[in-house]
Amino acid sequence: MKENHKILKNFVDKDLCKRMSDFIKQKVKQDKFYYDPQCTISPAMENIFFDVGIHLKPRLEKELGCTLDHTYNHCRYYRTGEILRPHKDKDQCEIALSVTLDYDDMHKPWPIYVYDNNEIIKAELDIGDVLVYKGSETLHWRNPFKGTWQTQAFIFYATDERFVDPFIGKLEDINFVTEFKVDG
Repeated sequence: MKENHKILKNFVDKDLCKRMSDFIKQKVKQDKFYYDPQCTISPAMENIFFDVGIHLKPRLEKELGCTLDHTYNHCRYYRTGEILRPHKDKDQCEIALSVTLDYDDMHKPWPIYVYDNNEIIKAELDIGDVLVYKGSETLHWRNPFKGTWQTQAFIFYATDERFVDPFIGKLEDINFVTEFKVDG
């Protein structure tokens, strides 16, 4: 990936986004989530969308012109008042995708900001839109959330095998079992 960020409109099918959002909301209702230190009032889950990361990989590789290893995925059910402070991601998040899955009908999608080439870029992503950015290099954040709720997925890849988790290996090489299936 040559540039530090790229917006891909309608990259993820809206029906798939809806299914992913419903799955997150179901997990929240079942109390199957945790709160992470970055977003302390919004439920989070890890590696429940492994199948999605594998599904998107060929198209993303073509779009970026490089070979990728799927390393990690994360999602959140954002709640009113949440804030995501400026940060960079860990090395395993070398190439990051932020995907807007769904949001309440009363508000617009919650923008994400990236600092790129001494410029602040405001990315307003509708359902199925993706912000691709160099997660471990690019400062990114969100201002306080004024909506009621928004579901967001983060799919991470690496172009360098040094960034593949040494304890897990390449996720594609593991018989990874998740409840959520792209074709399910």
